Amino acid sequence: MAHARVVLKSKKPVVVLFTADWCGPCQQVAPRLEGVAQQHPELLGAKLNVDENPATATKYGIRSLPTMVVFQNGKVAKTITGVKSTTALEKDLVKFLTKAR
Repeated sequence: MAHARVVLKSKKPVVVLFTADWCGPCQQVAPRLEGVAQQHPELLGAKLNVDENPATATKYGIRSLPTMVVFQNGKVAKTITGVKSTTALEKDLVKFLTKAR
């Protein structure tokens, strides 16, 4: 898990999955995000447990889980909500990917 400092200072886009242990759909999305991050080294993936970090979830307006927030140059560049297939996730992230699969 990347620390906030790493996420906000990263030269690469960082996709943070806001999740919770009790969130079944989050458990489905997590390995898909990890797979996309492994396929695309120009992207970093991270998870943040909202139950352990409620202030951060509130700061970024997280209202439903799973939600993924893409940070680029320390700022929110995109928000993706809901369960996504790997293909749909890559499509949502295409502008941050430099390598086609």
